[in-house]
Amino acid sequence: MNLIQKRSQLLPLGALLGLWWVVGSFYAVYTPRWQAPDEPAHYNYVAQVAQMGCCPIIEMGDWDSAYLEQLKASRFAPDQTDQLGRVQYEDHQPPLYYLLQAVGFRRSGGNLIALRLTSLVIGSGMVWATLAIARMLLPTRPSVGWVAGLLVALIPQHLAIVASVNNDALALTLIALTLWVGGAYLLAPSPNLIGWHVALGGLLGLAFLTKTTAYFLLGVVVLLLPVRVLIHASTSTSGKLFGEGAKVLGALGKLPIPLMGTETAQPSLRWWVRLWVNFTRSFVKVYAPSLRRSRQHLLRAYALTLALALGLGAVWWIRNSMVYGGGDVVGLRAHDAVVVGQLRTADYLAQVGQAHYWQAFLQTTFHSFWGQLGWMGLPLPATFYTLLSALVGLASLGTVLDIGWQVRRRHTPSAFQWGYGVVLGAVALASVAQYAYYNLSFVQFQGRYLFPALIPFSLWMGNGLVTWGRLLEHGLRRWLGKWAVVGAYAVPLGVLMIFAYFNQTIIRYLLPYLAP
Repeated sequence: MNLIQKRSQLLPLGALLGLWWVVGSFYAVYTPRWQAPDEPAHYNYVAQVAQMGCCPIIEMGDWDSAYLEQLKASRFAPDQTDQLGRVQYEDHQPPLYYLLQAVGFRRSGGNLIALRLTSLVIGSGMVWATLAIARMLLPTRPSVGWVAGLLVALIPQHLAIVASVNNDALALTLIALTLWVGGAYLLAPSPNLIGWHVALGGLLGLAFLTKTTAYFLLGVVVLLLPVRVLIHASTSTSGKLFGEGAKVLGALGKLPIPLMGTETAQPSLRWWVRLWVNFTRSFVKVYAPSLRRSRQHLLRAYALTLALALGLGAVWWIRNSMVYGGGDVVGLRAHDAVVVGQLRTADYLAQVGQAHYWQAFLQTTFHSFWGQLGWMGLPLPATFYTLLSALVGLASLGTVLDIGWQVRRRHTPSAFQWGYGVVLGAVALASVAQYAYYNLSFVQFQGRYLFPALIPFSLWMGNGLVTWGRLLEHGLRRWLGKWAVVGAYAVPLGVLMIFAYFNQTIIRYLLPYLAP
């Protein structure tokens, strides 16, 4: 890559990170004190580590539901915060984020804004990784990476959380870096993979020491190793391995797709069954020998990667078992015993019924994914959510159409795209599954818990929106000729303008409402 090419990539990346830091800094400075979910408890954890060493123990009295409601009702008025130091219900959390923040706490004298800005810097890794992952997965469509990066950098709720004192910042960055390293691992040539296994194991171990919502990365790392074997086996056998997937896509290409101009009749159930039976038979026939031949390699890779990761995590888990007893290795049972008064799902269902529950679950999840400020008490204007709903629908339709066109034109994804797509899909499913699991016990309709899936989501959205940009460019070519390329640039520019308007409105007009 020559110097001009490097600069053409580094300058926009610098601009994207600069945009993230500038807008995030406004959130860090202008969000009133403590008006971010759980911020007092996270701050007090940092203070305990900075002043007394690691690590605090969650115990009865760390959660006072009545006092918290009083604080939120007063918008954390100064005359109500004299006992804020006893809000310590996050003391069960793994310690890595708090150990990092303790350094800044001691140097700044516990300045809240300084800790928020440190958190923002820690969280910037997700913005960079989004762009890097998009470049790996879709190298011929760089605009997808920029649109996905803009979404990750400018979603208001993501900014509000990461620009507060909250261990989500480090957890999300570790998730993003693990996905990026995982993608590079899938592409790496075969000789000398020890460094990659050490990197994956190290990142997984750090995730174990950061937050339980990142523990699903264990499944991701376990999946990466055989996926790599299958990808490279596919390359060595002239695409036979993933060629079976192409057969399925080719068969699906016969289906009637709206706007595609086809009149093919709908296949019968028998056709579907025969298709998948044949695919499964071919899949097993081709894949099984590759996995058998690589069995010893996989075992060695698992031994190295997981030994490092589990070794790091075990330091924390053994400590918790000794402190809390009963095999409570992550402290969640101790946490559940302490947070008496937190609304339980069973109680809420009994109060409102199934219909109202699901309506509240879906609506609040969607709203709080994009932006519901403070302690979930300040939603965005209704018109914002309407526009965002339209944007999600438009982007999803664009991605579906793009897939349809790729199938129709017999553009088969590469083995890497197949494999990495499976990994990203698994990340999205795991994120949704753990969000649903958490809500089985407690009413926690907070869309921020879906942020571990932010990279696959932003890539889905980015690809769909860029598809519409390509259609716009094609439509303008008749009148503008070579200048029709402005249609493609209209999409990232439009995303930038929409979310810049959202954030400008939030910073200027909504955040002041959170002040006492």
